Amino acid sequence: KNREEEEGGGSEEEGGEKEGEGEEEEEEEEEEEEEEEEEEEVEEEEEEEEKEEEEEEEGEEEEGEEETNFL
Repeated sequence: KNREEEEGGGSEEEGGEKEGEGEEEEEEEEEEEEEEEEEEEVEEEEEEEEKEEEEEEEGEEEEGEEETNFL
């Protein structure tokens, strides 16, 4: 009985360490995902700004045509 308890205690400790390591890895992964999402948002905003600029340029060149296209 004593041996089983000692072995069981050892595996619990090992398991505890593994869980701790796993939590740290999960936190790192979450941080990386958040950073990636932020980067994607910035890229999307930049793309939208570029589209708006292009539309403005086109609008200046062909005001009448663009207005009829939207209607």
